[in-house]
Amino acid sequence: MVCIPLLFDQFDTAAKIKSKGVGTYVKMKSLNCDNLYEAIVEVLLNEKYSKRANQLSADVKDIPRNASETAVFWIEHVIKYGASHLTVHRKHLSVTEYYLLDVIVVIVTIMCITGWSLHRLVSMLVRGIRR
Repeated sequence: MVCIPLLFDQFDTAAKIKSKGVGTYVKMKSLNCDNLYEAIVEVLLNEKYSKRANQLSADVKDIPRNASETAVFWIEHVIKYGASHLTVHRKHLSVTEYYLLDVIVVIVTIMCITGWSLHRLVSMLVRGIRR
């Protein structure tokens, strides 16, 4: 892979690709035809990248069970041991936590203060213009 990170998490992804040994990246600030060409040629001609990609692919594909075997395992696990440890904890939450009332109160308070401040600012500006 040849990455050209532009925004947000792309820089982290490009660094991970380089650190895993499956590709390289070109910084946008230094991007030109020569740098991009060199990066593409390096990835295409250097066998270490393809070997590492094949190794990572084999690691990902090395799953002991397929999807149906995994489903059967979990069904048998729940039948044998029950599912109390798999339950959602929302029934143990208070009403305030469940509906995020504290967050709503903070947001509404901030909106009210902002609205009041804007109203005061506009009224002061209008009074200043009338004079």
